[in-house]
Amino acid sequence: MDVLENKMKYNFSNGRALLSLTFKNEEVILYQLEMMTNNNIPKLLKSHFDRVDGDIRLFFDVTSLITLEKLFERRIIGRQDFLYIIKQVISLLEGIEEYLLDYNGIVFDKKCIYVDPATLDVYFMYLPVPGSTDRLETLKRLLLESIVNDINFKNEKVDNYIQKLLEILKNRELSLELLKDYLKEVENKSEISIQDSQISFKKPETEEMPEIEKFQTGFEEKIIFSYPLKSYIILFSTAGLFILFGIILCLTGTLSVNSPDFLLTLFGYLLIGGALTYLIYTKFFTSDKKTERKIQKPVADTVENKKLRDFKSDLSEQIKNFREQKIQSNKDSFNQINNNPVKNEYYYYVNKNIRMNEHEAAASTEYRDFCDIDSTVLLGAGNITIPYLKRAKNSEIVVLKSFPFMIGRLSEQVDYCLQNPAVGKLHAEITKEGDEYFITDMNSRNGTMINGRQIMPGVGQSIDSGDIITFANEEFSFYC
Repeated sequence: MDVLENKMKYNFSNGRALLSLTFKNEEVILYQLEMMTNNNIPKLLKSHFDRVDGDIRLFFDVTSLITLEKLFERRIIGRQDFLYIIKQVISLLEGIEEYLLDYNGIVFDKKCIYVDPATLDVYFMYLPVPGSTDRLETLKRLLLESIVNDINFKNEKVDNYIQKLLEILKNRELSLELLKDYLKEVENKSEISIQDSQISFKKPETEEMPEIEKFQTGFEEKIIFSYPLKSYIILFSTAGLFILFGIILCLTGTLSVNSPDFLLTLFGYLLIGGALTYLIYTKFFTSDKKTERKIQKPVADTVENKKLRDFKSDLSEQIKNFREQKIQSNKDSFNQINNNPVKNEYYYYVNKNIRMNEHEAAASTEYRDFCDIDSTVLLGAGNITIPYLKRAKNSEIVVLKSFPFMIGRLSEQVDYCLQNPAVGKLHAEITKEGDEYFITDMNSRNGTMINGRQIMPGVGQSIDSGDIITFANEEFSFYC
C-alpha cells in the first residue's frame, strides 16, 4: 500500500477531483484497462487513461467522495449501514466477473476505497496490473481490521450480526458465496425480529386506548434555499416576449409552412430560443444565485409536551428574575469598590454559543451590563490565542475547538455546517500538527482556495493567521 500511495497524485480539472497513477506500458494488462475504462462497471470508480511518453496515466474520478477511513472517523455505523456496505461488496464481486476482471485487481484498502458520505454508496479502485494470488485475503483483512479497530458501531438493540461475521472471517476462507450466505441469514433474522415485534405490540381487542389530544403549538422556523423573485420575473417576461415574437412571425407568414424559407426561419427561431434559455440560466439560475429564505410551518404537539413546555416557560421566568437580581447585585458591588480600582486589567465576555462568540474587552473601572448566566467572564485573556474562522458574509466566528475539524453541509458528519448548495457534503478539513495548521480539500466539486489560489484535493496545505480561505463561494478569514 505504501508503494501505491507514493504513486498517487491528486488533480483538479473542470470541477472534477481526480486521482491519478502512472504505470509503465508493460506493467498494464491492456484488455483489463480497456474493459474498466469503457464500461460502467457497478461499484468501480469511474476512470479513463492517457498515454504519455510510453507511460499509461490512469485517472479515477473521486469528486464529492471521501475515503472509507475518513467515513469511519466521522460516522457512527448502524446495523443497516453495515449490511448495506456488505451488499455493495457482493455487488462488486459479482459485477467484475461479468467483465472478465479478477478479484486481485481490486484495491481493498480503506485509504483507497471511496464513499458518498450522504448515501453511503461505496466505490472501489481497480488496477489492471498483475497482482498477488491471495484472492479475497486482502478483503478479509480489511473487514477484520475495520470491525475490530475502526468502526464506531451504533448502540442499538440488534442481533449478533457482527459477532457472526467475525467468526466466519476468523475460521474460514472468505468467498463470494460465503458473504451471500451470511447476508441472507442475518436479513432473515431481521425479518423474523420485525414480525415478532409487530405481534408483541398488537393492541388487545378489549382494550381501549385513550385518544391523545393534538393541537397547534406555534410555528417551526426552517431555512430553505430558493431563487429570488427577480429571476422568475425575468424568465417569464423573456418567455412571453419570445412566444409573442413567434406569433408575429406566424401572422406575417414568415413562419408559415407555405413559405419557401420555413425550415431556415424555424431553425433561427429555435436557435434564438436556445441562446436566450442558456443566457438566463447562467445569469439567474445557477446554484450560487440561490438565497436563504426562512419559512414557518405549524407544529403539532401533545398534551404531555404542552405541560413540559409550560414548565420550561415558568423556569425561564424564574431565570429572568434571577438575572435581574444578579445584575443589580453586581452594580451595587461595583459601586462599593470604586475607591480601589484595578488598573491595566481586562475582561473578556465570551458567549457560550461556540459559533457566535463575541470577545468584548473592557477596562475594569467601567461597568458593562453583560452579566449573564449564559456568559463566562475570563480575566487576563489578552494573551490567549484560540484558532478560529471569521465568515465574510456575516462576520460569524467559528471557533476550531477540536482537530481534525470538518466543514461541509452534511450536518450530522461535520463540525461546522454550511447550508450552501455550492459547498460539498464534507468539503474540507482543518488539522493541527504541533504549532502548524493545515487544510485539506475533501474532493469537493467546487474546490477550496487559500488567498485566491486553488489547492489540490486530498493534499494538506499549510495555512497561516490572516489567510483568506474560500470554500466554493463562501469566504472565511483564518486566525490563530
